[in-house]
Amino acid sequence: MSHLVPLGGGWGLWRSFCVRAAGFPVDLLEPLADPELAALADAVDAGADDGAYRVRFRHAERALARALHAAAADPRIREAVAWQNPGALDTGFDTLLRRDPETVSRTGRHRKTEALVTSYLHRYAAKNDTIGFFGPLRWARIDPEQPEPVRAVHDGTAGDRTLYLEGWALAELGRTLAPPLRPWLVPRLLPLLGVDGNTLRVPSADPVSLDPVQAAVLRALRPGRTARQVVAAVRADAGHHPDRVWAALDRLHADRRIEWTLEAAPDDLHPAVTLRSVVATVDDPAVRAPALAALDRLTSAAATVTAARGTRRRCATPSPDSARPSPTSPARPRSARPVSSTPAAPWSSRSAGGRTRSASAGRRWTPSPRH
Repeated sequence: MSHLVPLGGGWGLWRSFCVRAAGFPVDLLEPLADPELAALADAVDAGADDGAYRVRFRHAERALARALHAAAADPRIREAVAWQNPGALDTGFDTLLRRDPETVSRTGRHRKTEALVTSYLHRYAAKNDTIGFFGPLRWARIDPEQPEPVRAVHDGTAGDRTLYLEGWALAELGRTLAPPLRPWLVPRLLPLLGVDGNTLRVPSADPVSLDPVQAAVLRALRPGRTARQVVAAVRADAGHHPDRVWAALDRLHADRRIEWTLEAAPDDLHPAVTLRSVVATVDDPAVRAPALAALDRLTSAAATVTAARGTRRRCATPSPDSARPSPTSPARPRSARPVSSTPAAPWSSRSAGGRTRSASAGRRWTPSPRH
């Protein structure tokens, strides 16, 4: 139990833990608060005259406008917003910058713009996210014998920032590319389904009777066994004609009994590499080349985004058509259907170099005065 820090009563904490940060210092929010105005508001609520409150409110309005104007022009914040929502730069941040903070009229529309910028500041400075431009993390260790509450220990590593492509977008691209590739792809039984002889067990539903060819196909499915290999196995084991086996595969896929697509595991951090390695095994150049070209366009777009880090205006992002495959004549057109491809939305993760040692499990945080 040396890996635990005992708390008593049978409870304990892991000695090693991960520290996440919001990515921007919480001090970024300090200019948005006005403790004096809050105190005057409390006094008015208690029955005091509101004259001093009104004077301070006009002062606080301009201070808030200046603070938000400065934040909207901060290149680090602009880059962070560009990663998440480029449109917000045009409709929110740039709109704020086009107005003089000393003279702008705080109409309802302008206050909505201010609220938009403020919401991003709150997220970047006070929310511990690890997805997006922000959210660096580092490993730490609890040491009850250490006198200091927190002590930084540098282990020689340097911080890093890595671009990833979100799995949902790669899955959609895989479905788009899949139809002509299916003979080389691995069909698999959908989770929660089971095969018992010539019967398919379906959760919360009556068992489904399978014809002999479909049952033979499902029994022949194996991890890593491509559709062509399944057809060969069923033909060798049961003597069914290949056309009937292909038709059974198509039917099972259409009925959502099997998944039969170009895919990577959900926890794969580099799904584009995995998809490309699968496509590279296709021995028909006419089928392989368009799929590789689509993946190459995606990889190139991701590289462009990676290279855009640190830009003041915005990061370049792939367009919805950047990875769309060109029209091809599929090797086996059965079950092919058009699917719109989507951009592979990028997200960036940062890690901070070194390690941190902590003498306690947490640290008290005092919020800023209300505003």
